[in-house]
Amino acid sequence: MVQKNFEDLRNDFIAQVPTGEGPDITVGAHDWLGALVAAGVVNTVDLGETADDFEQVAVDAFTYDGQALRPSLRHRGDRPHPER
Repeated sequence: MVQKNFEDLRNDFIAQVPTGEGPDITVGAHDWLGALVAAGVVNTVDLGETADDFEQVAVDAFTYDGQALRPSLRHRGDRPHPER
């Protein structure tokens, strides 16, 4: 694991991914998505039958131009349900 200054994460990720030297995974704000798409450093994700397992707000947060780019880490199964 490498720790970085949060302000450097997005630009470092954009610069490093095309070289093959970038991280396997990174954490950032959902409003970075436009810049990451423009730089070509994210891929689409087909949620398929699992789409209903995620809160819609999570799917919406990582949807850009109608394409799901990655699901949120918060999965419905990870929290208690009041109806249970």
